[in-house]
Amino acid sequence: MNWSSFFPKKTKQMQLLTNFYHSLQGEPFLIEEILLNETPVKIEFYYLEQSKYYNALFQTRQFVVWTADKGTYRLLIDKDYYNNFKPLYRKEINTAWLEFMIQVYQKEANLINRIKLAFLGFFIPILLVIFLTLTMWSPGTKEEGQKTLIFGIPLVILLIVIFVINYWIKIQQKKMAFFKDQTLQKTLTKIKQILGEEFFAELLEKQKNYNPFFAKSKNEQDNNPIV
Repeated sequence: MNWSSFFPKKTKQMQLLTNFYHSLQGEPFLIEEILLNETPVKIEFYYLEQSKYYNALFQTRQFVVWTADKGTYRLLIDKDYYNNFKPLYRKEINTAWLEFMIQVYQKEANLINRIKLAFLGFFIPILLVIFLTLTMWSPGTKEEGQKTLIFGIPLVILLIVIFVINYWIKIQQKKMAFFKDQTLQKTLTKIKQILGEEFFAELLEKQKNYNPFFAKSKNEQDNNPIV
């Protein structure tokens, strides 16, 4: 029997760096509409300086930040960086990146749910058994050997379950890392096909040498006037 028909899989909407998402001021300088899994979604482009985190992001060389909340995606990008690397933010490439991020996000969300179910299904019931054993135990009603047996068996089972769950989690994390790497490589291959491998390589080289001048945002300058 296919139990999945009784428990349909729900697609969780991606939430990504919502603090940056809600830190923006003003209107987007560009809005794109794309299709993700045959569903129309909106990408709003904002300049990095429209965020109150501009100075911290720029000084750590984070010129591009993808954010998401409630089905809308916002791309925070430095103005000069956008002008220099505009081909990397074509609609087809943005779609490829979002497809990659959503696949990884959904995979991670499913893994977290499975870990929760493992704890609820095994770890918590055994703890409950131990707790009930402790509360129901009346001192002096059993011999010492029986007492050790009553307390020992649940504890041994608990330790075994903890070891098994921990081992299973490590295996799942390795699988997750492999999935993420494989999906990323497929995404990069798709982007190379869109741009052409030679042009893509040129852009990567240009990125390595990109070293813009940092200037404080107007908001910070206003808060720190020169005396």
